[in-house]
Amino acid sequence: MLRKLTFLSLLSFRLVCSVHADGELEWESKSLVLECPVGAEKLTAEFRFQNLGSEAVEIVAVTSSCGCTVPELTKKIYEPEEEGTLSAIFTIGDRTGPQRKVLQVRTRVVGEETESRTSLSFRTDVPQAGSVQPRMILWRVGEDFEAKPVRIESQPGFSWRIAEPDKELPFEVSRSEEDEVGVDVLLLQPKANARRMKSSITVEFLDEEENVVGESKVFLIVR
Repeated sequence: MLRKLTFLSLLSFRLVCSVHADGELEWESKSLVLECPVGAEKLTAEFRFQNLGSEAVEIVAVTSSCGCTVPELTKKIYEPEEEGTLSAIFTIGDRTGPQRKVLQVRTRVVGEETESRTSLSFRTDVPQAGSVQPRMILWRVGEDFEAKPVRIESQPGFSWRIAEPDKELPFEVSRSEEDEVGVDVLLLQPKANARRMKSSITVEFLDEEENVVGESKVFLIVR
């Protein structure tokens, strides 16, 4: 019985001592949920940590699952009991809906080769100021170039406009008189002399101060 207790005590001691002996950091949370306001261009996830080991720990590298997320650190080496924060800057761009990004962190005790790996992640749900459907319209050469509808829906408090094109569009754009409730309908039609081509229009969504808070492209193809 004594031998069994001694073995269990030694095992427990080794487990406790090994928690931070291999260059790991203690993270306040390895998974975060971020709120995303409408129109936000960037979000910052902050992962706080502390070195609870008895030796200095080096953060060797931090990699992201997406080029849209850039990790930032003020320093790489943390002494025993020192605290720090790893920031992840998420550039939203034209992304909408649920998003999950993952960071891989490699650490080690300063002066040693053995590394530890930790996965961190954050989630958010990017709201839309509006939506455009469909996002692509196709006509075929030799067929009648009939006008086709694009439905634009903006959330309460937001409006929309068509961005000024860089050059004259080979398409006619008009407003339908048969708008649906809460939805505006555009009619797009290639000009009579249109040939094989690919073009697009950009629908911009604006807040009450007329700041652009989102955009959607509609691709127009004749082939």
